[in-house]
Amino acid sequence: MELTHLSLRHLDDEPRRLQHMSAEQLDKLVANIARNDHQVAAIVVRPHPTNAKRFIIVDGHSRVAAYRALKQKTIPATLWALSEAQVPLVLATINALHGEEDYRQRALLVQELSATFSSEELATYLPESRQAIEDLLLVLQEQDDDLQKRINDQIAKEAASLPEILSFVLTKEKAERVRQALQERHTDPNEAIVLLCEESTAHA
Repeated sequence: MELTHLSLRHLDDEPRRLQHMSAEQLDKLVANIARNDHQVAAIVVRPHPTNAKRFIIVDGHSRVAAYRALKQKTIPATLWALSEAQVPLVLATINALHGEEDYRQRALLVQELSATFSSEELATYLPESRQAIEDLLLVLQEQDDDLQKRINDQIAKEAASLPEILSFVLTKEKAERVRQALQERHTDPNEAIVLLCEESTAHA
């Protein structure tokens, strides 16, 4: 593989390409490339089978279209030396084998961007519409609110089961009498107090 810059005039589309971008999405791509000082990932090309001066685009048709819209003359490209027998398999897999996007992680990324850009501005750069962006942020907020509620509920549940401390101020003589009474009821002072209370309630 060889990285170079190729003239847009020497590039031909692959007629068997599988992916096509709508005019709206292409406009967003153009806006993104312009905002990033015309920096893009290199396209992938292969030698033209019958014209040594030309190349066929394997991956990056939309980037080429955007560069042409921006009146650029050259584009970064990686040259793949593919045989005609290899081309169909490459075309079938190059944009099809990829991981699944993490929905929540994307929402967090959009939320981070929303601190700098309005939903309307983001809609000019991101694939989503303004409404879709706002819906994404709303879902994230609802998820965060739900998570916070569950955390608060768990804290309240745990707090309800925590032991409580009861304090008494007694004279030394009375404190000794209480200790003796507790020891007669149970070896555990806590259990002894509960037993005394239950006995008192039963006799009431």
